[in-house]
Amino acid sequence: RGHPDIADPASGQLVLAIAQPFANHNGGMLAFAPDGTLWIGTGDGGSSGDPNENGQDLSSLLGKVLRVDVDAGAPYAVPLDNPFAGQAGARPEIWAYGLRNPWRFSFDPSAGDVYVADVGQNEFEEINRVAIDEPGVQIEQATVQDSRVLADMAAQVFCHGRLHRDQRIRPALEELEKGLGIEH
Repeated sequence: RGHPDIADPASGQLVLAIAQPFANHNGGMLAFAPDGTLWIGTGDGGSSGDPNENGQDLSSLLGKVLRVDVDAGAPYAVPLDNPFAGQAGARPEIWAYGLRNPWRFSFDPSAGDVYVADVGQNEFEEINRVAIDEPGVQIEQATVQDSRVLADMAAQVFCHGRLHRDQRIRPALEELEKGLGIEH
């Protein structure tokens, strides 16, 4: 049995495998949500601009945030409240779609939100704030990355009423503020 925070290597099992059409945008992350479900970030399968349109295709697991229950099935069960459970032509594992390569997400149980960091195209990355109780959201992949797009995304970057000032993302935030007409 041992330590509760150390996994037994012999207990590992494959939960999900997804074929990848290209060599990039194949990643994401795994995390357990406050409700105990396993969330899986999947890239759109790669290349530039998602040429196979996987992110928008509800029959594909690529370019999505998936939500499964590894305690209720082998290898998993689909939570009945997933937005596409029971919908013809859609994969029931999908919780959100329209992503390029969601490489990090974080749950804020007190606010009921999940923040999803997604790869941008060329110049800017995205931080999307989504209410956990609003599944099925289409997170549009920005095709134009300038202050107009950033202004449209402003609500997704503001966290708890203040704009975060991290030195690593300062240039993008300054462009966002300029687009929003925020002066200091």
